[in-house]
Amino acid sequence: MPHLIYLYALSDFPEQINQAPVFKAYPHLYMYSTTVPEDEFGEEALKKNLTDTVWVERVIRDHERVVSSALERGTVIPFRFPTLFATEQNYLSFLLKNEKNLRFLHDRLKGCTEWGLKVYANTQAIENAILKDSRMIEISEEISRSNSGKAFLLTKKKMDLQKDILKEKINQALGDMLGELRISSRDFKANGVHPKEATGREDEMVMNLAFLIHKDQRQEYVSKVFHWKEKLEMNGIHLEPSGPWAPYNFCDIQQ
Repeated sequence: MPHLIYLYALSDFPEQINQAPVFKAYPHLYMYSTTVPEDEFGEEALKKNLTDTVWVERVIRDHERVVSSALERGTVIPFRFPTLFATEQNYLSFLLKNEKNLRFLHDRLKGCTEWGLKVYANTQAIENAILKDSRMIEISEEISRSNSGKAFLLTKKKMDLQKDILKEKINQALGDMLGELRISSRDFKANGVHPKEATGREDEMVMNLAFLIHKDQRQEYVSKVFHWKEKLEMNGIHLEPSGPWAPYNFCDIQQ
């Protein structure tokens, strides 16, 4: 039966993990990989299997088990599911073509892990606080003194002002937080936010961040996150930290 080459991760740890074979890719760097059947991972079969949630959960769980185990033992360059090669020649060409990039990535990621930070805003709670803003008080008083025609126009203006102040308050609070967290990280990335339908939450996701944290900065970063979590909670902003993870967001690998 024809097989494909499936990659998990590149690491500086040289021993087999979770039955995933390990091969020397470069001096002092080792590839965790395996072979998978083409009738399950080939192009057409894969399209079909990706619609099977049970299959997807099983293979991703296996993938993450190997990557996480490697991360516990050394520096890891994780490959996204599914990274596949049809032939050994294609795989070897990939190693040759990307040696400089992969070595650079390994040096950059050495001692680092990825930490996630999702930020949610309870806009209703923030809007209630905005009503005390001097600009909102001023326009509300002007509406109360105006005739019906002018009051109608000012009410629309008030709604726009409320949205602007809401955005301003959120950006100001999160800008200060982001500035502090960036000091404690090697790099960061802002990913796309998810809609309420995906998060299952009533509040709105306003940031979806990933930070690259060196082990020497971990305690400092975690302390800052929990400081800001407590501080922002009072203003209707909730932080959802996670980690450590393999640094997927900081690995730009061209196959």
